[in-house]
Amino acid sequence: MNEPRTLTEALNRVRDKLVTLTWTDIVQGRVALHAEKLAGQDRPQPKPMVHVGNGEYLDCRPSDLYKSVIFFASKDAEKNEYNQAAPFGHSQNHINRARRAVTLYGWVNLAKLPGYDDNSGFPEPIKIELKRVLETVRCVIAIGDYNDGSISDVFKPFVVSDMDRKYDRWPYACFSLQLTVMTIETNPLP
Repeated sequence: MNEPRTLTEALNRVRDKLVTLTWTDIVQGRVALHAEKLAGQDRPQPKPMVHVGNGEYLDCRPSDLYKSVIFFASKDAEKNEYNQAAPFGHSQNHINRARRAVTLYGWVNLAKLPGYDDNSGFPEPIKIELKRVLETVRCVIAIGDYNDGSISDVFKPFVVSDMDRKYDRWPYACFSLQLTVMTIETNPLP
């Protein structure tokens, strides 16, 4: 059995496929929300950050500095299915299957893509290519709703702009996609 054992491992498998897309630049794992006081805001605001090592965190908000930014966020609890060993000695393992709903967020700077012009209709090929690649990842058991639109609508759980940021200029493609991934942990019986 070659199934991912943890959510991080499952998301890394998805990430490994996403980096093969021609339009990807930064593909991160699961983000954490860090409340931070941003310029022009009265209270701390949730900002998506991912740990990159050595106590360093990367801001995953859309930015014209990159060709694209893609990351995952999860908020719902894991759903577990625990199966004990089959009777009559057919299995020597306990199996814990877990399903987890995650949201894939993406932002693509269309001006940095080769062959882009205002009439090329680039967001649709991005969506088609994204879904095609996700369908090849075995641990992705469901691909749900695809949402595209303005940055403030798609990235609704996060504050994506503040007065210090001078990025996020048109043209861009912005989307979120609901995924369900499965992990399987096998524990030998004592």
